[in-house]
Amino acid sequence: MFLILLIVCFNVQLKAQSSEEKHLVELARKETNSSKKLLRLIALGEYYQQHNIHLADSLKEVISNQSKGKSDFHKFKAILYVAEVSKIQGNQQAYLDNVIALKPYLEKNLTNNQKFKIHYHLGSYYSYLIDFGLAQENLDVALQLA
Repeated sequence: MFLILLIVCFNVQLKAQSSEEKHLVELARKETNSSKKLLRLIALGEYYQQHNIHLADSLKEVISNQSKGKSDFHKFKAILYVAEVSKIQGNQQAYLDNVIALKPYLEKNLTNNQKFKIHYHLGSYYSYLIDFGLAQENLDVALQLA
């Protein structure tokens, strides 16, 4: 009985995931505005970060290329996306390079959530460099923004 319940729950979960994925793919495919399409692709990529890292990775270059020539907001979202996928994949150098690329955006008009993400990743960056003072400073700021 337990096995049957487990199989039913698993099938329901798969259908829910594939339904959400199909919806995100359809939204991205139908979008005609290039700026909005980029945001739709990032949303799809964020879904894939949780459910299929290989597909998330396949979107990195597309998102990065499509962010060129867009607003600072779009570039920020693209760099953050690439950094997070690189971190999940264990590509430390790509992660660190993208985290440093986020630093200038602290001077821009960002939401507290966006500033939180930058400081959180900078905390990881400085921790990796064994600069625990700067790591703690950034993580404290992130904690205040949370």
